[in-house]
Amino acid sequence: MDEGNASSPIDQVLISVQQALVPWQSVIQCHACHYDRDQSVLLVCAMSIRHILRRLQRLCFNRSYVSSPSPQAFDSASRAHPQNFAPMGSNVMLGNYTATENEQKHVTDFLVIQAFGKIRHVLVLLIEKFRHSQEQINAANFQAASKGNGSSLAGPELDLNFLQQLLHSLESTVQAIGGAISSRDSHG
Repeated sequence: MDEGNASSPIDQVLISVQQALVPWQSVIQCHACHYDRDQSVLLVCAMSIRHILRRLQRLCFNRSYVSSPSPQAFDSASRAHPQNFAPMGSNVMLGNYTATENEQKHVTDFLVIQAFGKIRHVLVLLIEKFRHSQEQINAANFQAASKGNGSSLAGPELDLNFLQQLLHSLESTVQAIGGAISSRDSHG
């Protein structure tokens, strides 16, 4: 998926969240990860969250929900002013009923909010898992040191610091997106 796009089509972001939830949940539920020396599984999970959050962030800040990446879906005014543009490439339909543009906007907003909530929930659980893993590793290291055993479960400290910084950065991004969504709800 192209990181360079000004915005990501809404359907691609929603599908990315949907597809990522299963592996994210697997990582969170993994008991073997508690003793992972370098926390590489948590790092990969955090990196995938970062990728999807960036795409969601662009959607929220650009206010451009587009379900088709083709340029034909835009008119020249919408390309020039994406903040005033919230159409969708396909109609929301229930049976024979086609939702109005305003109803489609509300449905799209709801889906974005739901996707964001899922990511936020996974991130909270991932941070808890990281902290719990660090406690497990520290306890094992303390036991090994008190027994005079020179072995340690600690991995490279730089990697753990990087993961901790990444998780902190993701928390900040989640707060920024949450603020954008709240602001949009209060103005929209």
